[in-house]
Amino acid sequence: MGEELELVNKYEQMGFLENVEEVKKEKLSELFENFTKFLLKIGEEKLLWGKCDFAIIFIPLIRKLYVEYDETNYKKVYIEFKNWYNLDGVEWEVIKKDIDVFDFISLYLEYYKLKN
Repeated sequence: MGEELELVNKYEQMGFLENVEEVKKEKLSELFENFTKFLLKIGEEKLLWGKCDFAIIFIPLIRKLYVEYDETNYKKVYIEFKNWYNLDGVEWEVIKKDIDVFDFISLYLEYYKLKN
């Protein structure tokens, strides 16, 4: 129980759990932690596709998918996002002058909703 509380405190201090229901904070903190470890194993240089830096968007993406869709398979999310990015040719570097990070994530969420 203490370890889970530490994770919740860690991510609350970072501001990643604002407006998240209390019952979802523990699981979401675990997802953040596990996904971070997963991405570290992949390596930062492999998290860049075109000029999209997945390391920047994974926290809001995982949060949104868990809170709204109860998605907990972060490995699947990573693979699907990468496939979507590569197949649809959405280049963050090109579109970032027109939309912000959250709009970019929304583009993926449209795809996610259709696929799931």
